[in-house]
Amino acid sequence: MEIGAAEFQELQEKIERVSGILLTPSRRDRVLDCLEERIAATFSSSLQDYLRGLDRLGGNVELEVLASMLEPSETYFHRDPLQLNVFTQDVLRAWVEDRAASGRHRVSAWSAGCSSGEEAYTLAILLMESIPDSKNWSTYVLGTDLNRGLVKSAREAIYSPRAVGELTPQLLDRYFMPEGDRFRVVPELRSLVHFDFGNLSESAPPTRMTFDFIFCRNVLLYFTEEARGRAIEHLASRLADDGFLFLGYSEPSSWVVGHGLVPVRRGGMIVYQRESN
Repeated sequence: MEIGAAEFQELQEKIERVSGILLTPSRRDRVLDCLEERIAATFSSSLQDYLRGLDRLGGNVELEVLASMLEPSETYFHRDPLQLNVFTQDVLRAWVEDRAASGRHRVSAWSAGCSSGEEAYTLAILLMESIPDSKNWSTYVLGTDLNRGLVKSAREAIYSPRAVGELTPQLLDRYFMPEGDRFRVVPELRSLVHFDFGNLSESAPPTRMTFDFIFCRNVLLYFTEEARGRAIEHLASRLADDGFLFLGYSEPSSWVVGHGLVPVRRGGMIVYQRESN
């Protein structure tokens, strides 16, 4: 299948408007693969028929489906362990001591761009393992993603051996149940983690709550500059006053400047907190 320059530009503008995702010419082959899949799934006769029929196919909903397919979705439990170790050893430990001293035994985390749920469940595991009396804490973890199919998979909480390959045998035994040749998250952990559709370039989660820890790693890389600014505003609006935002290693601090957040160094890495008044 071929796509002309005018058609690519039309699609580029539509995708950027709906999702904030930047379609560069270097991603042309990936775009074509995703288009072929959606043309077949929507029973369109051709690319032109698909583009002409976007309103008939649900307009923005169909564009969100297509956009979600363009983002990398491969992930696994305990990804980027150095950053997670900074979270547990250099951030969470002191934060828990301060919270416990004030009698507030509540903790919340948001995985923005959670894909099929591995990061959200990883955060729940780390909270359970790192807070000494975690059973006595109220724990809430939210995962959101643009891909509705991945959100559904996250709720099902069944994972391949590869997805859980970085977990220790102890954690695998404690938080998963074998199910055929795969692994299902145990009910006790699943009850702490909630999933919902989320278009980060358009809005923050529908909940009014703020989060103590927000992870949005390697998501903003694929956004236009304008959409990235909106997304950071949404992240900042949901960060608790004493909370921390974690971005990916390659996402620069300059993106965050001017959005009410400041970089702070923890364990040799940069994380972000709300700017003090």
